[in-house]
Amino acid sequence: MKQSVTLYKRLLGYVLPYWKMVALMLLATAVYASTNALYIANIQPIIDDGLIGKDMRAIQAVIGFLLLITFVRGIGFFLSGYASRWVASQIVFDFRQQMFGHLHQLPSRYYDRVNSGQTLSKFNYDVQQLTGAATNAIITLVREGVMVIAYLSYLLYVNWKMTLIIFVIAPLVGWIVVLVSKRLRRLAQSIQGNMGAMNHILDENIKGHKIVKIYRSQAQEVNKFTQAIHAIRRASIKSEVATALSTPIIEWIIVCVLSLIIWLLARETVANQLTPGAFFAFVGAMGLLPSPIKKLMRINEEIQRGLAASESIFCYLDEATETDAAHATHQATLPDNVLGRLVFSQVSFAYSDADAEADALVLDDFNLTIEAGETVALVGASGSGKSSLVSLIPRFYEMRTGHIYLDGVDIHQLSLQNLRAQIAYVSQDVVLFDDTVAANIAYGEPLDKIDRKRVEQVAELAQATPFIQTLAQGFDTLIGESGLRLSGGQRQRLSIARALYKAAPIIIMDEATSALDTQSERAIQSALDVLFKDRTAIIIAHRLSTVRHADRIVVLADGKIVEIGSHEALMQQQGRYFQLQATLQAD
Repeated sequence: MKQSVTLYKRLLGYVLPYWKMVALMLLATAVYASTNALYIANIQPIIDDGLIGKDMRAIQAVIGFLLLITFVRGIGFFLSGYASRWVASQIVFDFRQQMFGHLHQLPSRYYDRVNSGQTLSKFNYDVQQLTGAATNAIITLVREGVMVIAYLSYLLYVNWKMTLIIFVIAPLVGWIVVLVSKRLRRLAQSIQGNMGAMNHILDENIKGHKIVKIYRSQAQEVNKFTQAIHAIRRASIKSEVATALSTPIIEWIIVCVLSLIIWLLARETVANQLTPGAFFAFVGAMGLLPSPIKKLMRINEEIQRGLAASESIFCYLDEATETDAAHATHQATLPDNVLGRLVFSQVSFAYSDADAEADALVLDDFNLTIEAGETVALVGASGSGKSSLVSLIPRFYEMRTGHIYLDGVDIHQLSLQNLRAQIAYVSQDVVLFDDTVAANIAYGEPLDKIDRKRVEQVAELAQATPFIQTLAQGFDTLIGESGLRLSGGQRQRLSIARALYKAAPIIIMDEATSALDTQSERAIQSALDVLFKDRTAIIIAHRLSTVRHADRIVVLADGKIVEIGSHEALMQQQGRYFQLQATLQAD
């Protein structure tokens, strides 16, 4: 219960900035709801004064009053609906904006730990469920709550003794509500988890549709998806059963009490202790009382879904972000002319969050100095630590121990924005966006500041111009999601052109030419030589043609340097590097 209150308070914190519109929503809802009791209150004068007393003026007055309150009721209904939708849409906007901004501040470890389907589910499903608790539930609570209060107030005014009997059932109804709430919360959490699983399976099958078809795994994937949606359906049905079962039970209890009251009132009316008009008005108000109570019962389901969604979203928003020196008191800055000298000093790293044992370390007491303007190639078997090492430079991951210095400055003392501005990165997994060729090459540059001439120059250097000219709109051609309209080699060339456009002092190329054929790789090698001149370049590659031109080649094994030197020197040693090249040539 305490946790639910804490969650709801935090959720309402997103509503408070729009308190004026919320106040309008609540006021309009209260006006709309309170008119119901006025309808009932006018039954008595129609019967007692108009029909029994034969006073047509009384009836005319009541009719005029009913027309007036109906007009007011209509205004209240419109303003309530408009204000609630405005507030709900604004809350969705605020949450999604905050969540998307938070997404870019999360460390790479989060993406390693949480699949994309779960994250997508928070944006698509959880946010919508959350607004139900923030707006719809409040409106229902106010509207139906005001109705209940208005009805009870009128009943107390007419006959307070009989009305007190109604309050006898309150503890029993409250106990049922608490019992059902716990059940609904668990089911809502189950639905959210399975929605994440469904989105993950869907995302995998969209991206890997060719693999699914070629390995004839459609039936297996359909089975996985069916299990996920069946779990959602099962939990949804259980949730509906819990609500549907509790509502008639409470309704039956209420009707039993109301029946007793009607019998007692009938005795008073027969004994001339109550007028017929008062009897029908009292019974009418009691008859209308179960409806808002049932609706109040049903919002419990919406609130529990919203609280479960709130818990999921707030857990996401509470995920630790990347440590950024931009928020530190003592922040270092780099000069305008960064040279690109890198020093790795006693660096140790492991992917696990907990304290890793020595044999779990990917890099262990690693030391290396890369001079400014030097081209260094990292080679080694898979799992030797090459990609892990370069991912530490832009601080995609945090090292366990040791330091990395850029031009003598510890990179942990630099803001992430300042640090990453000095690095251009080309990975073996090419990432392109659903935009034009030019926008992808100049990615990171505001659209109105893109240097078109420079875009064309770097495309020429990356040997991308020939295929770009064959596209329907050249540099203005939309390349589709992830650049799927292009071949692997074409996507890789655009990725290289993007790094060339940034012209950062440090270039990291992680298997950047892996998708190029030998002829294309040879064609851009001279362009890469120009690019690497006066810049620090770190190359990860297996091909001999890619690494042989490096100033130094660093051979890694189990997170340690086992050999270092030029291509010629390492080949003469006939050590680990010689064996790797011999194996590659044999393959």
